[in-house]
Amino acid sequence: MGTLSSLISVLCLLSVSTINIGDKAPAFINETEWVRGEAPNLGNEVIIVELWTISCSACKGEIKHLTHLQKSYSDRIHIVSLNSDPISILKKFIDANNDKIGYTVGHVSEEVMLKYSVGVVPHCFIIDKEGDVIWQGHPARIEEVLDSILAGEADIAFFKKLETMEKVLEEKIKSNDMTSIAKAARAVLDIDPSHVQSLQVVIGYAKHNDVPELIREIFDSIPMTDLNGYKANQFAIMLLSETDLGYRYPEAAVKYATYALKQSPENGDYINTYARSLYCLGDVEKAIEWQKKAVKLFPEDSYYQRTLNYYLSIKQLRDNN
Repeated sequence: MGTLSSLISVLCLLSVSTINIGDKAPAFINETEWVRGEAPNLGNEVIIVELWTISCSACKGEIKHLTHLQKSYSDRIHIVSLNSDPISILKKFIDANNDKIGYTVGHVSEEVMLKYSVGVVPHCFIIDKEGDVIWQGHPARIEEVLDSILAGEADIAFFKKLETMEKVLEEKIKSNDMTSIAKAARAVLDIDPSHVQSLQVVIGYAKHNDVPELIREIFDSIPMTDLNGYKANQFAIMLLSETDLGYRYPEAAVKYATYALKQSPENGDYINTYARSLYCLGDVEKAIEWQKKAVKLFPEDSYYQRTLNYYLSIKQLRDNN
């Protein structure tokens, strides 16, 4: 049987602030000193507000993601990243990483940070063009909702209901009661079959109770039409990354990776995931072929090259035996 440690880590993705969906946006603009970029135009554009700290490795890991989002959506969104570290330290960090950061950065007090994030970072909320908070959560989940928000099709009632159920799931995870955790996760999946964090909980439950077939059952039941490319890629990674090989599901992972690629054929991360799924299925030559495409598109990304080198070394070992 497994442990609950992987489930406890899900809390950083579920915790929510005192800001509620449907509220008017907080007055952060008047409480911020802008360090990079310009203040957003509240009430006239879709604003994504991220809260982070320099000491948080997960926060720094979001820099590439948020920069990609701002570049991809251009003037359709305005990403604002708020930080409460000493401003001299923040400015030094921004100066050292300015070429990697493609969005607005502001400095706020610790009181403002605590009020908006309840001490949990990274955390973000999305403000629509009317100046209302329409969604909040971990920045890794932005793609789940952004397209519908920009299209004016976001279901605020659904977001509120889901937020309430996520809070229930959070409390159950804190209780360490595996049965109630699984029940709460299942309840979320009943209304949102592709809810990433609940799926992570189900994987943890399957490992804890030694039922790997549950992972196949759950992921086979998710309607592909519910997914965008980003989420499909997330699912593929989840199904390829378990350290216990018996809980991996590469057959489904390659389907999700293929779907992600159809949405964005030149996305390096999607190509990388697809190549990895092929590798896990034993098709090293095809994995190399696809990984070369990622390297060609993004030659500056050393991770893609290292992965390609690994596949090549495996092929050489196999050819020599």
